[in-house]
Amino acid sequence: MSEIKRKHSKISIKLHESLLCIQIYHVKILFSIFIIAAFSFLRILQMKQIYENNYGIQLSRADCFVILNTLLTKGIVMLPAFLYILTTVLRYMDNPQFVLRVESRLAVWTNKIVRIIIFSLLVAVGEALCIIFVSLCLIDGNINWGENGSLFWALTGETLSGISFIHVAVMYAVMSFFFYLFSGILFAFGSLIFRNLIIGWIIIGLCITEYYIVNPIIFYKRTSIYYERWFQLDFYNDIGIMFIIILLLSIVGAFLSKRKEFWYGR
Repeated sequence: MSEIKRKHSKISIKLHESLLCIQIYHVKILFSIFIIAAFSFLRILQMKQIYENNYGIQLSRADCFVILNTLLTKGIVMLPAFLYILTTVLRYMDNPQFVLRVESRLAVWTNKIVRIIIFSLLVAVGEALCIIFVSLCLIDGNINWGENGSLFWALTGETLSGISFIHVAVMYAVMSFFFYLFSGILFAFGSLIFRNLIIGWIIIGLCITEYYIVNPIIFYKRTSIYYERWFQLDFYNDIGIMFIIILLLSIVGAFLSKRKEFWYGR
């Protein structure tokens, strides 16, 4: 009878821990969505006032995606919000009790990859929807890249037709998905090797500086949708390269996860 009570007590504790993790996760998601929506609103409003009042340039809703696809927005505001959510799950899955429960370090790493994929997709789509909603409130016209006096014309000196608002929105969501997916896996990879989430933050901080480089070296610059890229439409080549990089990083992480010294000591 006492053995049954002990088992029931253990199950209750595990269930309580899982529910607590889920509750914290939901709170962080809501908080991060609020940050993304608020920053999108303020940033678009700021750019609207600068370009329209000072230069007489008419912004379109498609411009909002390009404006928010910068180092300031993606690397300094939205990426920390994404990693803030992710840390809750990674801490829970790095718990020795969770590792013992799944009975496989490779299974832990696989679970992390699956969770990161799901989170990346949700954040990318949610972020795109937030921008669409904010742009609908603040901006008139879906896209004006084929007109003189547009922001596209002002920054490139040329006009471009044949690109739709939906195309820009979808490409933003796709590139954001790969941006967050790579960041999440790289964050988990650094935490796997060094057994410290702070190291993961440092690695992301160093890698994100690639945005300052003119030509893409590894990854982050490839996720940009700045105006000049729409002339070549080379997004799909970079998507293939990014997929290979993510796959290799996942495979290496799976290999390292089998080695005991990378986990909780020998």
